[in-house]
Amino acid sequence: MLSWPTKLLLFISSYLPLWIIFVFLDGTRLDCWIVLPIGAIVAGLVGLWFLGWYTRVISQTPLVVAEAYRIDTDNVAYILTYIFPFVGTALTTQQEAIGFGALFVVVALVYVGADMIYVNPVLTLLGWRVYRIQSKKGNEHIVMTQNKTIKKDETLHVVPLAEGLWRVKLDAGGGSIPASDRSSAD
Repeated sequence: MLSWPTKLLLFISSYLPLWIIFVFLDGTRLDCWIVLPIGAIVAGLVGLWFLGWYTRVISQTPLVVAEAYRIDTDNVAYILTYIFPFVGTALTTQQEAIGFGALFVVVALVYVGADMIYVNPVLTLLGWRVYRIQSKKGNEHIVMTQNKTIKKDETLHVVPLAEGLWRVKLDAGGGSIPASDRSSAD
């Protein structure tokens, strides 16, 4: 399972569009503070890289699908709630910066504590989809995948990211790989 620091890096990556907008709009005004959004961009990219690496090296488990529902709409709500309001924000005073920082810390604690790494608009932009899966054994899982669809009775080969959160494992070329053992995600 992903560590707390990795989940934090993935949270930071969920704000990549905002960090880029801050650099573009306020870069000349931020002076030496430009390091903060640029550092966040780098940290976010490291988190995305680590997630890709992790899902290639950890062993997979089969998960047989009974039902699947896409739940990517969480990303739209995330953008509208936690990113869009800050697009026009100019952090010109210390109070504005402290207020933004406090909100960012609260959202980070909720995001990491609730294992919500799948609520990330950057992952959606990279072609990842999120499904709520009901397994043949009756258990419910959240599954991240780059597959366009998940079908009933399909066997997915998944790796654990957090409690109840799985990622379909891909080989180095991006294709699905067969299960290496007969244990189950259920």
